[in-house]
Amino acid sequence: MFETFSSPFHVDVFIVSNTLQTEIIDLQCNSELRLVYPTISKIDFYNKYVTAEKYPNLRIFAQRVVSSFGSTYVCESFFSKLKFSKSRYRSSLTDKNLENQLRCATSNCEVDLKKLSEDKEKQILIDTYNWTECYFTK
Repeated sequence: MFETFSSPFHVDVFIVSNTLQTEIIDLQCNSELRLVYPTISKIDFYNKYVTAEKYPNLRIFAQRVVSSFGSTYVCESFFSKLKFSKSRYRSSLTDKNLENQLRCATSNCEVDLKKLSEDKEKQILIDTYNWTECYFTK
């Protein structure tokens, strides 16, 4: 499977799935694409030259191959963080707490801790001010 993605001009068409055979043959017969292929990255080649109109099955195949690496990384990263969290906080870890920790650990969002802490300080000051004001007015 990976050989079809990594070297489409050299793969044996008889070992490729039936849905890809005709498109691989068309691709291998295209001399312009054969010249372009070694000069750019594989992802750029599939994005720019393997169009959905001319090679729909090959394009879908390439997208699946490329996306498998990203999803594998996310899974491995997730289980690594799960193992760390469970070993470090085992005694006080609830399912909900673990779920929240892992959601934060695997999120792509960046947290502005300085802004969050400033907001929390303002909230504490306001609460303290209101409490003292209420306490002395009564």
